[in-house]
Amino acid sequence: MSRRKSRMFWGGLVAALYVSTAAGQVVTGLWEAVEVAHVEVNGEIDPTGALYSSPDRRMTLIVSGRVGDLIVFDLKDQGLLRAAGGGVQFGEGVARVGEDLRLERIGTYAVRDSIPTFRVEGLSVRMIPKTPLVGEVTPDSLLRHSPEWGPEMRFYEPYRQAVEALKAQGQAAEVVAVFSAFCGRCRVQVPRLMRVVAEVASPNLKARYIAVPGVIDSTMERYRVRFLPTFIVLRDGREIGRITERPRASVEEDLVAILRGRY
Repeated sequence: MSRRKSRMFWGGLVAALYVSTAAGQVVTGLWEAVEVAHVEVNGEIDPTGALYSSPDRRMTLIVSGRVGDLIVFDLKDQGLLRAAGGGVQFGEGVARVGEDLRLERIGTYAVRDSIPTFRVEGLSVRMIPKTPLVGEVTPDSLLRHSPEWGPEMRFYEPYRQAVEALKAQGQAAEVVAVFSAFCGRCRVQVPRLMRVVAEVASPNLKARYIAVPGVIDSTMERYRVRFLPTFIVLRDGREIGRITERPRASVEEDLVAILRGRY
């Protein structure tokens, strides 16, 4: 989540699905991940699906491994556009769109029961709004709610030396992860933390995952959290360090540094 307060729930997605009326005109720069909806293909949530909104909120890019093509909505006339040329680079919760990206019109999309729907290459695609996720959750319940977060956990490869250092630590520690299901950066960092904890598999490293609605609430106040995600490291119930938004090196290396008092 960016440092701006995120208030984009389902109504925010509709506002974000706006593209310039002239096909081929693209707002360049960093497009932020929009986590308010799942990408559903043929009735199933695509775990590779993602949405990215342009800096001026006039364009939304739809990514789906099942669809293959990069798709853009034009809200004004419900036009459907496909990336016909140029590249998009994907990073941590963002897509970098360059001046060489070109769009071609391939049809229109429909809005049924407030849900954008379209067909492409014989596939039926819908943007399904996410339900709120608030309170303490387990990794399993989080992935059931947001299965598109799963690939980051499965394919992340923690730095082995740091994992071994975490396994060897003699004192118990707990990580409290405060995050939002509507946060693009959380989609990257929270699954990485889950993978690290699973790899370490030690009773001396435990984690709790607390979902917040994406705006300042009592949980964020309690833990003095302003930016998401925030990983708070506790020893004997006392905070000894925290990782805010993104790690300096990696989740596992930052945890080692905190536990050794070198952060």
